[in-house]
Amino acid sequence: MSSVHIPYETQDIKWFEYEQRWKIKCVELLNHYVASGVRNCTTVFDFGCGRGEFLNLLTGNGYKAEGGDFDLNCVKLSSRFAPSILLSDAELDSFINGNAYDVVCAIHVLEHLRDPASAVENFKKMTRRYLLLAVPNLQSTACICLRRSYQANEGHIFGWDYPHFENFLRMICHLDIIEMTGDTVPFTTKLSKVDVALEKLLGRSVIRKLENGPLLRRFPYLSHSILALCKIN
Repeated sequence: MSSVHIPYETQDIKWFEYEQRWKIKCVELLNHYVASGVRNCTTVFDFGCGRGEFLNLLTGNGYKAEGGDFDLNCVKLSSRFAPSILLSDAELDSFINGNAYDVVCAIHVLEHLRDPASAVENFKKMTRRYLLLAVPNLQSTACICLRRSYQANEGHIFGWDYPHFENFLRMICHLDIIEMTGDTVPFTTKLSKVDVALEKLLGRSVIRKLENGPLLRRFPYLSHSILALCKIN
């Protein structure tokens, strides 16, 4: 099994590229609905900010971003890019009830939580406009192409495909979904010899263009992640 928490350092391998890809797509999704002229006064809170790459993208696109994480090392790493705080279970309620942002983001966070529906309810208390959520897609090609059972991250408690995540957001969380989209469609699996051979033959950049372009347009429901921009009803 892979680690519960993200590693503190990145590596030059395809799965870190995919991780960066879903962050880029999340910012692009938000940019589509927030005009560039008002981003400098649009406040965004990234819940579970990790190493801070998403915060870096947000500030780079003009947003007033802040982050929070339960891991002290992640808070230190994220603070390089935007103000970041250490969250704690003991003080979480007072923080949630005492802060309001235009956008609250939880990118690859919900699958780690024991009660994701309650977490979304808390996020709703913190936002004035949007919730930006992203989760791994259990119907991704990275899962269905394996010739054995999918090897889950031991830190993941819940999982969704597109229709079940839509049901979760609409029926359980009572959110108005503005747009759902994907990030990339992995060409094969991370364990495939064919995958390795094709990357050597065609080059990594060619494979990524295929995964981020034609494959994503043709097979959006097989994307690596599911992204959803929502507003509260």
